[in-house]
Amino acid sequence: MKKKTKWIYLAVFMGIVLFFFSCNRATPIARVGNYLIYLQELEELIESRRGGATNSMADISPHINTLVEEKLKLCDAYRSGFDQDSVVVSRIKDIEARRVYSHIIDNEIIDRIVKESMIRERYKKLSKEWRVRHIYLPFNADSVQTIASLKKIRSRALRGEDFGELAREYSKDTKSAGKNGDLGFIKYDPKEWGAEIFDTISRLHVGQISEVIKSAKGWHIIKLEQVREAAQQQYEKEKESIRQRLMRENAAALDSTYRRFRRKIEDRYNAQIIEDNIDSLLSLVLVIQEKNRKDKVNMRRDPKQFLDVLSPEERDFQLAVYKGGAYTFENLLTTYNEISPMRRPALDTKPSVLEFLNRNVPRVLIIKYGYSKYVHLRPDIKKSVRQEKESGMIARIRRVKVDNNVNIPEEELLAHYNEHLHWYENDISVNVQEILVSDSSLAYDIYQKAMSGENFDSLAVKFNERQETKEKAGVLGFITWRQYGSIGRAAVRLKQGEISEPIKYENRFSIVKIRDRQAGELKPFEDVRAGIRREKRIELRDKLYDEWLEKLRQEYPIAIFSHVIMKQFEITNDESKKNS
Repeated sequence: MKKKTKWIYLAVFMGIVLFFFSCNRATPIARVGNYLIYLQELEELIESRRGGATNSMADISPHINTLVEEKLKLCDAYRSGFDQDSVVVSRIKDIEARRVYSHIIDNEIIDRIVKESMIRERYKKLSKEWRVRHIYLPFNADSVQTIASLKKIRSRALRGEDFGELAREYSKDTKSAGKNGDLGFIKYDPKEWGAEIFDTISRLHVGQISEVIKSAKGWHIIKLEQVREAAQQQYEKEKESIRQRLMRENAAALDSTYRRFRRKIEDRYNAQIIEDNIDSLLSLVLVIQEKNRKDKVNMRRDPKQFLDVLSPEERDFQLAVYKGGAYTFENLLTTYNEISPMRRPALDTKPSVLEFLNRNVPRVLIIKYGYSKYVHLRPDIKKSVRQEKESGMIARIRRVKVDNNVNIPEEELLAHYNEHLHWYENDISVNVQEILVSDSSLAYDIYQKAMSGENFDSLAVKFNERQETKEKAGVLGFITWRQYGSIGRAAVRLKQGEISEPIKYENRFSIVKIRDRQAGELKPFEDVRAGIRREKRIELRDKLYDEWLEKLRQEYPIAIFSHVIMKQFEITNDESKKNS
């Protein structure tokens, strides 16, 4: 009894340990309103931004701020009822149907051909690179003679003759024969050489020579010279790309499996395309387009516009029927509209419409089948759909709160032009004196000193880090907007004698002073109006966006769990202070 109790305690203990390890990425790191932000979200965001330093809270704060802003916008979207917005709801129905379809295709077709074991095996093969030499003879009418010739060459190599010299003399591979048959290091790629070649190479020992092997190109004997480990990411990061590659390699098997599954689903729902109705449909299309010629209604050019002019009866015109439903003209136009105009097929003949129906009616049936299996209730599907929904809600509320309010009156454009005439001169070049530093705090300190009247030359001599101008008090000379990136673009907008605020330049900060300015004729307002409108719209949009977020920050409580973040990223207080 005691022994049994001991095992129960051990099982409970291991369960607790496993729970904490598995929940590690689900650890909350912040709260915004009623929403938690989890460690996993932060890690995924950092990874999506190609990593970067995580040595201090200062390094991590920009990423946390992004997540906080997203949650603030989401809070406002729910409060404003955008979860019930018709555009969002319609979009989410489509997304959910796509997720259901993809799951069924994966589960019933792809996973039956491209198995997990195949992906792992390919990953293992891709972990090595082989340096090989080969002697190659192409296919010809007398394959028996070709094989016999290679066997004789192999025998000579096995007796001690130099494989490279034999390759130089006999190989017909023009790329490698001159290099003693050396192919260099090659990775597993059955598309290039064929699976049999690589299967043979993987079984060879260094220095060993293969038997005669057949590839898609001809006959080979191969000598393995060296094996090394290939650079690889973790399995989970490589898995999808390997899966896609295996799908391409097994396209024929996937296609036949899909066709069998499609027939099974069509039989299940007793689906039938009403071919007699296709002729009536084609006639209807011509009538509708002729009737609305003045408005340039054309089904191929704009299926949505075409759908809008149809009567309810025309929309419901049936092209296929199945148990529990029908595929209508409206269904066809909705699907047709989702195809990009450049790839949209012409549906102006009976065969073209029939082909379109044969492609898309089964998709509807597969989705219906997926719903009957409650695929839409799977946790991963629900999570994915919820994320898409919330992303759509955020986009919609931003459009309402910000984008729809970006209106610039004509008089404001003209006033901006008159106030900044020097921006709109032709061929502007400016003589720039610069102080370039690595630290943002130091840059703003230098700027304040310069604006307070301290000698710019002295500041440049003391602080400037650009080696080529250090001895010239930071003088770059005349530059245009095309030079020095953000420095040039900012400098040409300054007046003579003006000093800029710190300009972010790559990973450093530049304070510039304009020593002299040269320019040509002033551009007319009409020539620059569109550019001014674009700049002012961006400026106003950013201002409205910042004001909206600041208002939300005041309305919703925000808590950052710094101690949790520091623990997870192994940040000490000393490091945080040092890097802040």
